[in-house]
Amino acid sequence: CRRRHELRAARKRACCSAGVVIAGCLFAHWAGVVTEHPRLCLVSLIAIFWSIPLFLYGAQVARWLIFPCVYLVFLIPLNFLDGFVFKVRLLVSQTAAAIMNGLGMECAVRGTDIVSLNGSYVIELQSTASGLGVVLLCLAVASAVGNLTQRSWVYQWSVFFSAIPAYFFASTIIMVLFGFVAGAIGQDPVTWMASYVLVPLVSVMSLTFIAVVATVFRRFGPLGVLRSRLRILTRHPG
Repeated sequence: CRRRHELRAARKRACCSAGVVIAGCLFAHWAGVVTEHPRLCLVSLIAIFWSIPLFLYGAQVARWLIFPCVYLVFLIPLNFLDGFVFKVRLLVSQTAAAIMNGLGMECAVRGTDIVSLNGSYVIELQSTASGLGVVLLCLAVASAVGNLTQRSWVYQWSVFFSAIPAYFFASTIIMVLFGFVAGAIGQDPVTWMASYVLVPLVSVMSLTFIAVVATVFRRFGPLGVLRSRLRILTRHPG
């Protein structure tokens, strides 16, 4: 509601120089179509969506539309992040194996898999493709949560980047839990859970972690503490 009110109150004045931006974006979109470069087409199209309000209503209105337009970046294929997600998966497997060995569950890391030394079970994290999907989901939700709940851009970026450690911690905890299940019951339940339950579990735990981070910044950060003190002083001026 506050942002809607500020958007309505923003001064609306046409910015003719934005026509150059629109022309450049149209040219970039045409070049992307000719060269069959889908990412260039999508990026230029997103820029057009933002530059048209800039041309019609001016910079003050366009400033409030930066985040909704930038959010459309998640429509662009981001397959180049596969390598990064694979490295995170390796780190998850190594961390989970270290925890399991510390708890007396003897195991070793084989690629991104955790293998019991006695050969009783093999725990596999989701594939890179599904892992990339969960990471992009976490990034998209974290960016929206940070923008809607935090006023400081420092906190907004902090919530956004918390998506990566959220995915890491959630995946590590679930792999350790799968190790306990495999050691107690056997390989078959773990195989079934890895096929049907793993991705939803990682997603829910990661999003919960992001929500907790946003709540902590909102309530216990410097701005949140200052807001609480001002509210107390307003209620009890004496």
